[in-house]
Amino acid sequence: MLPSTVVGVLLAAGAGRWYGKPKVLVDGWLDTAVGALRDGGCNDVILVLGAVEVSAPAGVTAITAPDWQQGLSASVRAGLAQADREHADYAVLHVIDTPDVNAKVVARVLGRALVSRSGLAGRGRIPAHSARRRGC
Repeated sequence: MLPSTVVGVLLAAGAGRWYGKPKVLVDGWLDTAVGALRDGGCNDVILVLGAVEVSAPAGVTAITAPDWQQGLSASVRAGLAQADREHADYAVLHVIDTPDVNAKVVARVLGRALVSRSGLAGRGRIPAHSARRRGC
């Protein structure tokens, strides 16, 4: 059984240079990703921004990764630090540019949080989960 505090961390800080614009600006992607996290079992959602600022959906905590230009790992660090400040037992990492990930996928990852990871063709994929460290 999962602890009661599960936070979704939505990574959306990038400039989307190859895509042509920040992906958080693509119509519908933000709402789709937030919905997948909420409906999939996350109590709260943290939106990690960087290249652009957008209005967060109601009930979503928006933060800015100060070093977002350094890549995805900077957003992960910022999001997990915020999840820790919120005393989350688990954090589900999700990226803005996978609109085909729905609540069923998130729920499946959470349901097997202690025994598996998501993947495709033998490689780990987003969404992923992380348990809060204890006693280190």
